[in-house]
Amino acid sequence: MNRAQKRAQAGEIKRRKRLVSKKQYQHYQTNARRWCVGLRATGRHIGGEFEGEWTFPAHVPVSKQQDIATYATHAPMRWRIVARLVLRYDDGSHETREAEAEVGQQMIISELQEARDAIMANLERTANGRYVWDRLFLMECLG
Repeated sequence: MNRAQKRAQAGEIKRRKRLVSKKQYQHYQTNARRWCVGLRATGRHIGGEFEGEWTFPAHVPVSKQQDIATYATHAPMRWRIVARLVLRYDDGSHETREAEAEVGQQMIISELQEARDAIMANLERTANGRYVWDRLFLMECLG
């Protein structure tokens, strides 16, 4: 290894040692979960993956928003899922139908795809597929 790689490795080891004790880790986790409550992800499935944008509650500072979104993406949390089906009829009128469910157990956001698909399938059964114009998901973090 060259000198730069050794410095990078030493820095990584140093960063890992910062959160050594279980008490410190639990404090970090508690604070992160508190910041995540009320966080919303709005989007749709594109190419088999969920693509969307985050909306933050007013109490989350702008400087922490990216870190909070990253934590919420990778940590198991409880979620409320709202599926929206937008119907556009031949006369130009629009109708929006919604179905929602609350996930009772803590799950990573990527594990929610089956739940989202099931909710959307139930919602699509109530509408004529010819008029389906858009499918949206809104997921709210419950902590």
